Amino acid sequence: MMTTMNYSMLDNGTMFSFCKHALSLFGNEENIAPTLLPFYNKAKKYHNMMLNIFEKESIDPYTQKKATADKNRNRSFYAFKHIVSACAICSKESIQTAGKKLMSLINKHTKSLSRLGYKKQSSAEILLIDEIRKEHMAELEECNAIVWFEEMEKDQVRFESVMKESLEDLPDGLPKMTDTRYELTKELRSLFNLVDLLSQATPDDELIRVRERINQLILDTMSKARAVDTRKKNKLKKDVENDIDNEYDVG
Repeated sequence: MMTTMNYSMLDNGTMFSFCKHALSLFGNEENIAPTLLPFYNKAKKYHNMMLNIFEKESIDPYTQKKATADKNRNRSFYAFKHIVSACAICSKESIQTAGKKLMSLINKHTKSLSRLGYKKQSSAEILLIDEIRKEHMAELEECNAIVWFEEMEKDQVRFESVMKESLEDLPDGLPKMTDTRYELTKELRSLFNLVDLLSQATPDDELIRVRERINQLILDTMSKARAVDTRKKNKLKKDVENDIDNEYDVG
């Protein structure tokens, strides 16, 4: 059986590398089974498109601007979450109740935020901000968290502004990374599913070896992705704690 791959955990660089290694496991194209070749070629097509986008981004002046704006909004989001989390365990009942309510909203809208791409993260944060603005300002006031909320809101707006500028300056005909990644993911799933089916229906030693090597690549890639995700979360948490300590001159 083919191991399930959680593509959403991979950043674009890891996704590109994973696809490159996966395709290499099939060996020379002339030796690939005719049934598999169309699916292999489709995956290879979108892998090459992804490479072209990376090459364009390497000279795109907005690449670093977007990364910086994203880093800033991440820090302000986790700072807000940190404050609300502390309120949720406060001994004063009114603050604890307000903190728990806000935490439930944070968890509802921004679960696994660090794994999301720019577009999905923006959608999640905008929904969170809008719901709090419309219905839960009283809880913010009770937690004395308005300044942290507004900082998160401002950084999200700044990020959207940078994204809008980058899209307006996008060269004609250049595919978007989000669309290309979606198609690549779809084609890899189709290719892997077919390998799995064929290796079970018509046992072939070489096909079985390819399947098992893909399975091992998936396991190795997922293990590294989880480790990166954990380190990223821990670093963000530490940065937020330092920011809060500095803000209040703690220690």
